[in-house]
Amino acid sequence: KYKWAWGNIYDPQKGNTRIGGPGDTTPIGQYSNEGGDSPYGVSDMSGNTFDWTLDWWSENYYSESPSNNPKGPESGVYKVSRGGSWAGSSEGACTVSRYYAMRPEVKNEYIGFRLARNYDKME
Repeated sequence: KYKWAWGNIYDPQKGNTRIGGPGDTTPIGQYSNEGGDSPYGVSDMSGNTFDWTLDWWSENYYSESPSNNPKGPESGVYKVSRGGSWAGSSEGACTVSRYYAMRPEVKNEYIGFRLARNYDKME
């Protein structure tokens, strides 16, 4: 598995972090043509804004979680955010990073959400 959507070496031309980034958010798809998409064709996985997840945070969750599609604990105080932001480090923007925990009511210029569609459920 890759640390970033494109591989295991951070490339500032493929993601928007404080390492070589413009110092602000960028339009969706800005890095798609630079080879920053995942092998599944998903854009903007590294940097720009953190993505909220449905998962509640638990520091030791992975040591007790199922190995396939872990969803986080049933409840908690903090939600997990992934993907890093334009103001963060390249390590924080790696796709496997799960160490950012924030209260769900947090609102700022560093965090957003990802729209997704489940094509199996479409009519």
